[in-house]
Amino acid sequence: MNEDLILKINIWGAIVFVLFLFLDIILIGTETAFNVFALLTAIIGLIVLISAVVGTVLIINEDKWVAISIVAFLSVWVMFSIGYILGFDEPFMNYRSFFITYYIIFVVSAVFMRIAFKKIITVFKILPGVFLFINALITLYIVFMHMWWVLSPGVSEVFNG
Repeated sequence: MNEDLILKINIWGAIVFVLFLFLDIILIGTETAFNVFALLTAIIGLIVLISAVVGTVLIINEDKWVAISIVAFLSVWVMFSIGYILGFDEPFMNYRSFFITYYIIFVVSAVFMRIAFKKIITVFKILPGVFLFINALITLYIVFMHMWWVLSPGVSEVFNG
């Protein structure tokens, strides 16, 4: 396969993944459809992640950074999916280590997307910015969920006397 085809597969895969993310958000109220689309989104994300890793190896020009930004984008979502699939309230889930790991992956991902933004010179320069924005949205959700879990015991003690 040539580099242009690998690049197009990576970009279209990332676009399909983002569209499935939006479908997940739309279907949150319907439990069965949401679970099906969450599973489909996770499968598509895994396929695109593998494709992007292959792209970072096979692409040798500056378009390699497009694939690197896709890997950085999907690494955050893989961590979020692991937490969602395992369930945050399971007894074996150490949610403190999950949050710390998630924040570290987000910061590393943001650094790689910033580098990718500087290195990409084609029309795909907008991708790292869009990916960073989407990752920032999910990170805000994670931060609020983390604050809620940390404050929940103290808040319930205040209201319950």
